[in-house]
Amino acid sequence: MIHYSIGAWDSTTGGTFESATIRGNSTPVALTLGADALATPPNVNTFASFQLQTVVVPEPSTIALGIIGGLALLLRRRRS
Repeated sequence: MIHYSIGAWDSTTGGTFESATIRGNSTPVALTLGADALATPPNVNTFASFQLQTVVVPEPSTIALGIIGGLALLLRRRRS
């Protein structure tokens, strides 16, 4: 019996799986080889789907610009 899983990573965050900050693994799959080891076993593709998720964090200057714009809108509204 052989156990294996598929790993994927975002290559822009690291050149290897170990160094990447965005990465994911499928659940391990047990593969049982029969008498004919060259034949494709029936349970080869039993992976559950997975997805790499990216968390977007705005730059501090973008946050500061948003706060200044919000304050300007509040001040303008009070003057009207």
